Amino acid sequence: MNRAEPNSDYLTLKQFLVGCPLSESTVRRWIRSGKLASIQPGGKNTSILVRSDALSRIEDTEGRADEPSPSSRNSPTPRRQPNWRRG
Repeated sequence: MNRAEPNSDYLTLKQFLVGCPLSESTVRRWIRSGKLASIQPGGKNTSILVRSDALSRIEDTEGRADEPSPSSRNSPTPRRQPNWRRG
């Protein structure tokens, strides 16, 4: 049986975690939710392979999403008053 060698574009989960600031549980959760693309070439219960550039792609998209819009930077967030302060 011919076993395919993993592509150099992919890293095993353990290899990916070496250069990743995230915990293993966070990476696994992101894989389950689809936030982090991965493959399992051998099927269920086999090694998970993650694209080597996956973390930089996530950081790029999150960086843009987390930046506040210019109009919301200076405006305070409206807060609800507690029940005892309402008239």
